[in-house]
Formats: sequence, structure tokens, C-alpha cells
Amino acid sequence: MRLTNQMRLAFISATMKDVPAIDYAETIRSMVKAKELVYQKAAGISKADPDRLTNRYIYIRSQSFYLRGLTDMELKAIKEDLEIDAIAKKWDAQIEVHNKLRQTLTGAINACNTVKQAHEALPEFDKYLPADSAKALRSLPVLAGWPKQNKRITI
Repeated sequence: MRLTNQMRLAFISATMKDVPAIDYAETIRSMVKAKELVYQKAAGISKADPDRLTNRYIYIRSQSFYLRGLTDMELKAIKEDLEIDAIAKKWDAQIEVHNKLRQTLTGAINACNTVKQAHEALPEFDKYLPADSAKALRSLPVLAGWPKQNKRITI
């Protein structure tokens, strides 16, 4: 059976879902919220009505973080924090490794024209490849055609 582009994309997607990944965005979010709380307590606004506070966003590695009641200097301090920057660099490194892996998988599966070739070339990825349709349909009965003369049953 020939591999279609849809099958190739499904293979790559399924394989990449099983690649371990650390959720650095959530780690950074918790660090930012902790720093926000420290600044709010220092300003005495930690118990203030949230609707009375100014709302601001900061962006770290294409991720936006919503903060309330902080000044421009405090926002800049959070954005330039060394701990957050170290986590962001780890996040960038993880993205780079995942992109290289995706490119390698794409090149490997694109080199195969049939499911059989893919199974032979990538035996460790058998669970992500589609089943060969000829093998999958062998258990079904084969009909040679409709019978020419059937007696009709009338009631």
C-alpha cells in the first residue's frame, strides 16, 4: 500500500506526541506569578480589589503573562530575571531538539513510498505506522460476485 502525505503526517504527529517534553511555559508562569506576589506585597496591594489594579502583559519567549498592579520597572525586572531567563533558554533548547527530531522523522518517512518500505526502514517505529491494508483485509471473506439466479422469496 502506498504511503499518502496524510499517512506521513499522522506518523510524524503520533511519534512526536510520545517524545518526552517538559512544560517550561508552566514553570515560567509559576515563577512570574510568585514574583508578582512579592512585588504586590511590597507595595501593600496584595489584598486590594483586582479590578482596581492596572493590568499588564509581558512576553517571554512568545508566551504572554498577565500581571496586575505592577509598575514598568517591576515588569522589566521580572522580564530580565536571571532565573526565568535560564528556564527560557532550556525551553529554547528543547524546542530546537524537537524540531531536529521532527526534521529527521520527516526525512526518513518521506524516503519511503510504501508502508512495507516504511516498516523495513523504520522497524522501531512499527506502532506508529499504519497497518498494511492487504494484511488487514485478509480475514474478510472475498465475494466473487453476485449469484446470477436467485429465487426470490415472496410473501
